[in-house]
Amino acid sequence: MSNQGRAERISNEIGNVILQDPKLAHGTWNAFSLIILPQPSSTLNYGFIYDIKGVARPFRTEIPENLLNELKTSLLDEGKEWLACRLEMKAAGWEMSWEFEYEDAARFLPHSDMELLARELMPEFEDDQFWQCPLGHNVLAKLRILTPEICQDFDDRDLHCMISNCFLKAMKYGLSTRSDLAGFALTCFEVAPNFDHHPAVRAGFHKVSEIPGPVWNLLYASVPEYAWAQMREENFYDGKAWFDELPKALNEEVA
Repeated sequence: MSNQGRAERISNEIGNVILQDPKLAHGTWNAFSLIILPQPSSTLNYGFIYDIKGVARPFRTEIPENLLNELKTSLLDEGKEWLACRLEMKAAGWEMSWEFEYEDAARFLPHSDMELLARELMPEFEDDQFWQCPLGHNVLAKLRILTPEICQDFDDRDLHCMISNCFLKAMKYGLSTRSDLAGFALTCFEVAPNFDHHPAVRAGFHKVSEIPGPVWNLLYASVPEYAWAQMREENFYDGKAWFDELPKALNEEVA
């Protein structure tokens, strides 16, 4: 195997290890950017997770030293090993990009202002990428099976916006687990995007507000069948609710 092929294999292994980090498990991150600085005795890594709210949170993770050492020896520049690298990944395309520094490790040293550093490290997004996240891809795949008629009426960009809008609304009610966020989003498509406005659903949120862990099944069961029937009626449906949590400019564009 060529050094380039070896480097590609190792970098993919490192990326897969990072994706197993529990801090990424909830699946509503939009991108992450990670700086890796090999040190004499250990390796420093730091960076940020960017979520669908547009919020950056500091991010550190565990990376096996043997994989980093292999990556260093497989990517030599005139016999020199890289001093620092930046790993970036966007959920929109599931593609990792790497940038290596062979001369000036200080180029990747943390800025003293964390807010400024988060902006500097934030990946550049195309217009149709910012509202995509891992859990959104999973929900969309399920929707193509459960509600294909709705999926056919919108392009993927709008569908990702709609799904992310559902997640943002669910978070406002305190939902945070993958199963709860997915359950809320799927119900928006199966019942109505404004189902959460029904008094019976609001009462359900109140009942589960103090319960730790996943609560969606309990909440759903607490709502009477007649209430779900009311929410499925045409006069209840409010199409504007598909985009009511998104920025105003985007809301006006896709609504």
